[in-house]
Amino acid sequence: QRGIPLTVEKAYLIASAVSGHPLLVERLVAQAGRQDLDELLEDVAKKSGDYASQIERVYSWCAAGLDPAGEAAWRALPLFPGGSAPEAVLKAATGEDGPERLREAALADFDSAGQLWRWHATVAEYARGHWPLSEAEQRARRIALLPAWENWLKRLPADEMEAHSRLEGSRSNLEVAAEECADATRQEAGAFLYALEGRLPQADRTLALRKMNEIVLRAELILLPKEEMDESARLLGNLGVALSGLGRREEALAAAKEAAEIRRTLAQSDPLAFLPKLAGTLNNLGAMLSNLGRREEALAAAKEAAEIRRTLAQSNPQAFLPELAASLNNLGAVLSYLGQQEEALAAAKEAAEIRRTLAQSNPQAFLPDLAMSLNNLGSRLSDLGRREEALVAVKEAADIRRKLAEKNPQAFLPDLAMSLNNLGNRLSDLGRQEEALVAAKEAADIRRKLAEANPQAFLPDLARSLGVYGSALLGLERYEEAADSFSEGLELLAPFFAKHPQVFSDLAGALKQLYLQACQKAGREPDRDLLSGFD
Repeated sequence: QRGIPLTVEKAYLIASAVSGHPLLVERLVAQAGRQDLDELLEDVAKKSGDYASQIERVYSWCAAGLDPAGEAAWRALPLFPGGSAPEAVLKAATGEDGPERLREAALADFDSAGQLWRWHATVAEYARGHWPLSEAEQRARRIALLPAWENWLKRLPADEMEAHSRLEGSRSNLEVAAEECADATRQEAGAFLYALEGRLPQADRTLALRKMNEIVLRAELILLPKEEMDESARLLGNLGVALSGLGRREEALAAAKEAAEIRRTLAQSDPLAFLPKLAGTLNNLGAMLSNLGRREEALAAAKEAAEIRRTLAQSNPQAFLPELAASLNNLGAVLSYLGQQEEALAAAKEAAEIRRTLAQSNPQAFLPDLAMSLNNLGSRLSDLGRREEALVAVKEAADIRRKLAEKNPQAFLPDLAMSLNNLGNRLSDLGRQEEALVAAKEAADIRRKLAEANPQAFLPDLARSLGVYGSALLGLERYEEAADSFSEGLELLAPFFAKHPQVFSDLAGALKQLYLQACQKAGREPDRDLLSGFD
């Protein structure tokens, strides 16, 4: 494949000299195209020692062929703990010709699929051992690379999934860079952190990048001047959301509380400017309190947010009716948790009515919100046993999202899958299991395709859809298929549960219970090894 004239005997000599070690075979074959083959084979024949010493020997050949500029490029690789780097950033670290010099020395190669230069961990390890950088020097050089990273962030593809995939590919590097920012100045690191925060997805659209959200927000808070109280409240509110996504609910609540206290103080001195922001912060605070089961406190926060926004909407409906609808959605959810179903339904109805009116005058802006409110309304109606009305609301939400997804699948296919899941549940409630099965299967099919492009974001959603699909099969007495569906959902969820048990405990518990029920009905023994992963 590399066009190197190796006879069978010479190829065998290389392979046997390194006992078939794949990395060393690869390196030696690459090196065979760059130096006298007979001399190389003579050196190979003299090999001795373990793999570490063999790797050392191979890399010493690479080092011998590098000029000072190439050696300097190699020295920079430990700055990238991910074992890869985008070309522009690597050039900033190694010099304009650095990547090509590394390729010529068989040390790095370009991965066109990921748009990254990659190298084996031992390449950076060799550099770290032969040309060590002090911690202070590493920090200074990583901070010097921040403008290159900032430019890379600004040039990420407009396609959301592709951009998130690129971020995930450079996650380790970006996390370390963001951590270094805590010891930098705002002038050095502020623009990079702001750009990175702006490109990171919401917590419900990623797992791999959730931790990075926390790192970035904490670094921004450290660099923020004390007098910038409003920006501090914004960052703390976002930090609360990030921590909640990581399952760290007590810490999330502390951040949300601090944000609310800051904005309450600001609103007292300037209500016109800060009451709207206080309402938004109270919404977040209510969600954090609800996550911890502190529902009465959550209700107080959600009520206050809705009251503020209702007052604001009376004087300026164009600006604040959308926000009032959002608060009413949250209020309805908290009331439902507290068993106040009639009040919850009233809040959900009002939110849907507001958004229906808004969508009539501006469908492009407000149809997605109307679909969300209709989903919530369906849940509230279902809670009261009004199942036919619940189905009507959820079906309308799914119809809206289907039309939106036809025009913009990238943005709305995830929402369509969510509505189809809800539709499956509502149809099951009415005993319409065949129709429920169709809706649930479509949701699972959509999420399977989404998971192929972005597994970290969508595999847990696929597991959820397989649960709904399995439930419909269970209702149709197709017990073996139901057990298989629940089993697949658990298998997909297992690695995510292992890393984030708090985040996925409810979903895992529901799938386990359904799986055991289906196995019992099918008369088959459940997979205990699979279940043990959720203990």
